[in-house]
Amino acid sequence: MGIFPFACEIRKDDKPITTTPGYKDPCQEWWDNLTGWQKGVAAAMCLAVLVEIIALIWNIVTFCACCCKKYIIHPLVAFAFLIAILHLIALIIYGLKYKDQIDFKNLPKDPKNSNNLGYSFYMAIVAMIGAVLNIFVGGIAVHFAKRDL
Repeated sequence: MGIFPFACEIRKDDKPITTTPGYKDPCQEWWDNLTGWQKGVAAAMCLAVLVEIIALIWNIVTFCACCCKKYIIHPLVAFAFLIAILHLIALIIYGLKYKDQIDFKNLPKDPKNSNNLGYSFYMAIVAMIGAVLNIFVGGIAVHFAKRDL
């Protein structure tokens, strides 16, 4: 199951991969077959990735700033908080739908032959934990930046 399929190809343009009659784009077919709650999970995860990219860019800008670092570092905590919230929303929705299958002790040996949750669910949990830890790390960084340390 998992949150995202790995059968979805990444293309450089919007042209179909094949011109065979009856060919269905696996990405479009996957999206069309999702229920509303599944689209909500996918949207929250994609937004979290987008905010993570923005936070990474902001972090690089902050790292390169030499004189005004203590003024521009503050949004990093907000970015980490937003990322954690988006992950939490996705995980709560997904977890409520598959609560009977969540088992941290018996992870699937082969996710392809399993009807249990895929590894993407557990990786999303780790990502959320990382975002929560990043809130604290960002708070400490802001604290030291205010004191010019």
